[in-house]
Amino acid sequence: RVGCFHGAPSLAVSVDAYEGANFEAAAKLTALVAGRVKKGDLPRETLMNINLPNLPLEEITGIEVTKLGKQSHCGAIGKVLTGESEGYIILRDKVIGEVSRGSDAWAVEQKKISITPLLQNPWGDKSSRSALRGLARSIFTELVDTFAKK
Repeated sequence: RVGCFHGAPSLAVSVDAYEGANFEAAAKLTALVAGRVKKGDLPRETLMNINLPNLPLEEITGIEVTKLGKQSHCGAIGKVLTGESEGYIILRDKVIGEVSRGSDAWAVEQKKISITPLLQNPWGDKSSRSALRGLARSIFTELVDTFAKK
């Protein structure tokens, strides 16, 4: 987020998994988006949250431009001992709230990649969101093509 406030297109990428995450598709997608940033395809004020289902690319069914979901995680804070140090970790065990159609969580449940613009501008108006959808589809096609060549 700080990069965005300093004029650098910024993104956060995560895989929907607590353990055993499959990062291959996420790593390749991140590289493709970074390439688009380098080419200047994304406005400087871009801040995007990208979520992927924990699946191999062949099982991912598409990509969606989404809105931020309103659900949250319920859990507890647990103490963690790791050798000489100790710390705390948030243990998330269930989602509270309804997953609404068009949200980031909905897309991941549908086995799709979710791209959520987190700032009102530059993706806030309809034509900009349409351009982002086109860019997302283009990146997904490139991602699928990249995997097909391996």
